Amino acid sequence: MHFLPILRPGPGVRVLETERALSESMLWELNERFFQSKGPQAWKRVPDYITTSQWNARVQADLVFGYLQDLAAAGCTEPVTVIEMAAGTGRLGVRLNGFLRRRLADSHLAELDVRIVLTDLVDANLQRARDEPGVQCVAWDVADPAPPVPLDGPVVVVANYCFDGVANDAYVVHEQELHALHAGLCTADDVDVHDPELVSAVGLFWEPTAPEPSPYEPLLDLYRREVSGTFTLPVSALAVLERVRDWSDRFLVIVADKGVHRLQDVARQDVPRIARHGSVSMPVNLHALCWWHEHSGGVALSAWHHSPGLSTVALCNEDRPLALTRAYRRWEDLDAGTFNTVRRMVRPPTTLREALSWLRLSGHEHEALAHSLLTHALDSGDIDADEVADILIRVGTVSRLEHDSEAVSRLRALRSAVDGDDS
Repeated sequence: MHFLPILRPGPGVRVLETERALSESMLWELNERFFQSKGPQAWKRVPDYITTSQWNARVQADLVFGYLQDLAAAGCTEPVTVIEMAAGTGRLGVRLNGFLRRRLADSHLAELDVRIVLTDLVDANLQRARDEPGVQCVAWDVADPAPPVPLDGPVVVVANYCFDGVANDAYVVHEQELHALHAGLCTADDVDVHDPELVSAVGLFWEPTAPEPSPYEPLLDLYRREVSGTFTLPVSALAVLERVRDWSDRFLVIVADKGVHRLQDVARQDVPRIARHGSVSMPVNLHALCWWHEHSGGVALSAWHHSPGLSTVALCNEDRPLALTRAYRRWEDLDAGTFNTVRRMVRPPTTLREALSWLRLSGHEHEALAHSLLTHALDSGDIDADEVADILIRVGTVSRLEHDSEAVSRLRALRSAVDGDDS
């Protein structure tokens, strides 16, 4: 198949595994090995700012609150369980919990029974989040068919940077002919194959072959007719969606990942892309999730535009989720990916007022404090004691799961000095 650039292992390369369906590759097992061996230290190398940011927590809490409003409008009074899959250290889940509890307290849903459950494959990752009020932590694998806790009502599933590191399949379409794209695994001869970080040192080589029968034939047939090039199929994510459907007849699934959600962006003119950052990840075909969910009779919400860095989709099975839809459209042009792009564009504040405005806009983000207030407020010596106290209260809710930054430490020292002067 000359239209597809295929690289073969050469001299000095050890083949770890010959070509097979990508979803069956040992790549995913090696990825899991990395996270199990590193525990919370994995996030010193694996990027997670954009998904765990205050901005993303605020967006997703708004989506969950909208869905809860829809449930109430439909007469549902059952307890609701919110499950975050692959929560890592729990930073996003803790922040989402804070935003959601405040939204509920200020609404007619203040008495609604909502349980927040954070899950991760590695139990040690959740250790610090266990101290958070209103949050339950459970060691659980996304491949487990049973829910992490007993369910007796609607369920909300939140998955951020979850499906980019678990099993996908790969295909290629050329002149409306569909081929499976099998992958082999290789590494350099001198690499220790027992190293827990082996996954970051492996390469893939590819072989187009006849596709096997798939439960997703209608979706594959759509791609055969409408796209040209290679694409991935998020089989693990699709399996999770089917399992959630079995868990409850009322559900919402929020997925935020690096990937594509529009048909015109599904295919690429090269082999599937792999990102390496200690672990490995692949862009997620969110379009496949949305299309399959709608094909199964559900409602899928996705942005009209390409989202830089992070795409968020919402999948539910309510007939007319009006409040959820309003919440999604409210943030559609201001999603976490867009905010992250703007964050990189913004010049450093030059006045205290600018610094405080940026801090409030970010949701009192720990990083915004470090980059803005530390340089432009603390060094000026011109900061109101009441403002310091307010910032500490708000940033404290954000930074409980994080090591104190220099900015937080200096703010606390300044506040202590002010308290001393008042005594």
